[in-house]
Amino acid sequence: MKREGKLKNGSLLVLALLLLITVVFGACKAAPGTESAESPEETEKREEKEASWLIAADPAGEIDTVPDTVRDYISLASEQYASGDFSESVKREMKSALPEPETTQFAVEIREAEGVDPKAYQYAIVLSETPEFASLRTVSIDPERRRSMRIGNFKTGATYYWYVRAEAADGTAVKSAVSTFSTKSGPRLLVIPGVENARDIGNWSGDAENGIPQGLLYRSGKLESGGTDAVDVLVNELGIRTEIDFRNPEEEFVSSFLPEDRVTILVDPIQYYGDFIRNPAGSVKSFRLLTRPDAYPVIFHCKAGADRTGSFAFILEALAGRTAVERAIEYELTASRYVNADDDSEAEGYDYELLLKAFAELPGETDADKARSFLAAAGLNVMEIRNLEAILSGHGAVLNDPSAVRYDTAEKAVIIELDPRDAGKPTVVEVDGNAVSFTYENGVLTIPGIEKGAGTVRFENGSEFPVEWE
Repeated sequence: MKREGKLKNGSLLVLALLLLITVVFGACKAAPGTESAESPEETEKREEKEASWLIAADPAGEIDTVPDTVRDYISLASEQYASGDFSESVKREMKSALPEPETTQFAVEIREAEGVDPKAYQYAIVLSETPEFASLRTVSIDPERRRSMRIGNFKTGATYYWYVRAEAADGTAVKSAVSTFSTKSGPRLLVIPGVENARDIGNWSGDAENGIPQGLLYRSGKLESGGTDAVDVLVNELGIRTEIDFRNPEEEFVSSFLPEDRVTILVDPIQYYGDFIRNPAGSVKSFRLLTRPDAYPVIFHCKAGADRTGSFAFILEALAGRTAVERAIEYELTASRYVNADDDSEAEGYDYELLLKAFAELPGETDADKARSFLAAAGLNVMEIRNLEAILSGHGAVLNDPSAVRYDTAEKAVIIELDPRDAGKPTVVEVDGNAVSFTYENGVLTIPGIEKGAGTVRFENGSEFPVEWE
């Protein structure tokens, strides 16, 4: 009897464990209206069939995610900045406009079909920037709103592919045919719960070949007001890997709530405007972090996302070749909402003009040269500055660690770790104007026998990257 009791207790324990596992796995399913990241391999395993009763209706064609007030402001400001006359009235107009990000309405059409109960399915919208759906963004639809969903944070000047997925209780799923839409070029304003002034500083002029690509660098006000909903957008949707906080500890800010096992967090108090330019060493930690490609995507912010954040963004944009007019307008998209549209804002000088005045005093013929001078004065070496420029361009090879380009005494060679991106493999390495032997394997370029020097690495696509070492 004792043995029988033990068996009974053991069976109950196994049953309890099975129930617990079921509950845990059920809780892990994405809640309605939330997003999840799913690998293409996982999606491929399911091989959902296309269902004629399920239609990915809208959006289709071209959509505009930029508010009309922002477009009107950019048009007016472009004319005035270009003519050298940017009036207080324009800045006040920007402040009164209070540009807010907009979400896009997605509509799903469910047609009558024999043997189909639409209420028996859970629906999700699956999006990608490639027709192969190489990377996915999946947004669950609230069961109470099976036919529509609002989604934000699309890149501007981009094309998207999407379909609707319907999953039954038994795990079987079907999908709609793929639909597509494109977004107009313009500033990419972000929807992050509880976070103000969040936007991508990447290209918004429609020129995809020059300047900073979207999806690399984001700017905003403080993050902690957003709570767990903001974490979901920042980490799971935008893929943030680095947060840079420019606030001082005496501001009594809440330490970052982003998961430290997934996000590198740097608190680096800096100054702003003229004081920022005249004290380059004060921001060296932040700029040095950005010389590493594994730091991206990055979000940087202060409290309001205006002064310190705007000054820091100014240098990055100048280095990337953004025009003076574009930099000014990008700055005003935030700053005029806070400090530059008040009646007495000119009492001690227009803050952005103080930034421009200090920047103009830096050595260099072009604005990009002046930005390089600033970074060199901050303490970045030549390779770090070159790598930052290469990262911001979005094209060509970059160094995985620009500080590690040096002669390795054990290997008796220069060893350089590369991320070739779209450049292809190295084809020629020249040192002091002469071609030298080298090997390249698994992203590692090895140049034997030359202890000190400077050279150029040329790649399959014709691009080149200057390197130097000691």
